[in-house]
Amino acid sequence: IFIKLSKDFIERFLLIMLFLIFLVLRLFSNLPYHYITGDEGKYLTLANNFPKHVLDNKQFFLQHPPMFPYIIHFFSLFFYDYIAGTFVSVTASIVTFFVIYRLFIMVTNNYYITLSTLVFYTLSHNTLFFTRIVYKESLMLMLILLTIFFYIKGLKNNRKSSFLLSGFFGVVMAFTSDHAIFLPPSLLVSYLMFRQKKINFSNRNK
Repeated sequence: IFIKLSKDFIERFLLIMLFLIFLVLRLFSNLPYHYITGDEGKYLTLANNFPKHVLDNKQFFLQHPPMFPYIIHFFSLFFYDYIAGTFVSVTASIVTFFVIYRLFIMVTNNYYITLSTLVFYTLSHNTLFFTRIVYKESLMLMLILLTIFFYIKGLKNNRKSSFLLSGFFGVVMAFTSDHAIFLPPSLLVSYLMFRQKKINFSNRNK
């Protein structure tokens, strides 16, 4: 019992320490000053023009789906628009940290593989960069992983609610990025890998 408790304590301690490092790198590390240009400026303009999905030329903007700037608009009720945008990115990256943990524990049932994956995510230059600017990539990654997580959970636990949540996050992803086209193949692979012999919602539908 003592050995088991010690192992659980060490695993939780390592996870907490890694999460603290994750937060420090994203909240307190230096980011060089830069002008708001390119997609950042477009997202903020779209957020300011809510509910019309238009830029300053008043023409409907087709290059980016509307969900990310709409979420920025909601949080801009509480913060300045740029702070609202970075708040969305940081929050999405934090949620992604725990989704990765739950997903890899569920799929591999191996703490150390999961922890190693989280180390790569924590120290990744790309994810660190996109977390601190107004880009949709952090939100997009969160939605992709949530869609896959709940889909696999539904396959493994035979729960209708998990499939509904997977569908919900998939739809939100479709309104966030055109990278949603990669979700159906990912879900198909997940189905082939984790499907049960028979899916029956009549017994476990919660």
